[in-house]
Amino acid sequence: MADHIFRLLLANLDRRVKPPLFVTGEVGAGKTEFCRGIVARTKEAGLNPGGIVSPRIVQDGETIGYRVVDVRTGEQKTFARLTPPGISVGKYYIPPGVLEWTKEVISDSLDGTDVVFLDEVGRLELRGKGLDSAVRSALESRTQLVLLVRSEFLSAVKDDYGIEEFHLHRVG
Repeated sequence: MADHIFRLLLANLDRRVKPPLFVTGEVGAGKTEFCRGIVARTKEAGLNPGGIVSPRIVQDGETIGYRVVDVRTGEQKTFARLTPPGISVGKYYIPPGVLEWTKEVISDSLDGTDVVFLDEVGRLELRGKGLDSAVRSALESRTQLVLLVRSEFLSAVKDDYGIEEFHLHRVG
């Protein structure tokens, strides 16, 4: 299935309007790992991917947080952890400053990249917080976007951001 998605992204690069690709699934379904594979394929093909992926931080088999990784540079920061300080989201806390850094990475990716990955659009963004402003800027750009969204938020994300034309890939 990754081949199909990769070919779809390649085909969209020549389009003036590039419908976003949603990669969706449940928590732990493999959305991030799937996209990391697509990022690697784009780099192997000589394309320039940007944006962010957010792999889990696992300790003793349990998720204790998430990292955010700049797709272009590989630079990473802790995005969510079980302990404060930070913005509370479910059982996690987003450390001070990391949202601003992540928004900057996304913004910098909108020029000069072929595909921009946003992992993930969810609860905070639907409340107009978190990465909402970066997601809106990305949707207004002419960049091919890959948006990772949990299945439970997919309809709300499409409605909230006014996304009518899109491609969909379910993981898991």
